[in-house]
Amino acid sequence: IRGLTSSGGAEMSPAPPLNTLLEAAEGRSLELDSESETLRDELAALEKEVVDKRAEKTIAAQKAVQELLKKKETLQKKSKLMDAAAGHVRLALAKLKRAQAAGLDDWKELKEEKLKLSDFAADRLKDKAEVTRLEAAACGASLKIEGSALTFNGSSKGFDALKSALEQLESAYSCDVEVEAVTLRLLDIRGGLQRLEKKHSVSLTADSGAGLVRI
Repeated sequence: IRGLTSSGGAEMSPAPPLNTLLEAAEGRSLELDSESETLRDELAALEKEVVDKRAEKTIAAQKAVQELLKKKETLQKKSKLMDAAAGHVRLALAKLKRAQAAGLDDWKELKEEKLKLSDFAADRLKDKAEVTRLEAAACGASLKIEGSALTFNGSSKGFDALKSALEQLESAYSCDVEVEAVTLRLLDIRGGLQRLEKKHSVSLTADSGAGLVRI
């Protein structure tokens, strides 16, 4: 991508708009693909010529084969370099498209992260409405959820907002744990519940009558 934004001078000019970069990358990708295809066609024609010359079984033909093989080696090296360049441009193009999908104006602002979700959060995010809410909270970032993995594509600001939104989502978790009445009374008397709340950053509510602690 840097090759598309700098002319190589001492001072780097401001990056062009994202759409301009996309058009340039798409155009360059098509050019490289076309050049690679042309080289493959040349190699195929050269290979056929080698086969035909070998079939002649003359000294002149064998000398011609040697020259053709040298030419083939040169074309193969050029083809490898062309394929590598095309691969780099495709990667750059894919990143530009992800930046566009994330609603960014500058590809350098793109942040790509993968987060591990708790079982509770993963279950909640099966609801598309929850995913939409998270995307809105994350400044319109693109979110992809597969099982317990969340893939984020957006800005750094959006990523920080996403983490805060996930913390809020996790805070909505609650469950009831059965505790023997005697144990529950001892915890209450000795301040055990308060210590557990502080240690684990959770809220604990005891129901002595039902023998339950709600987390």
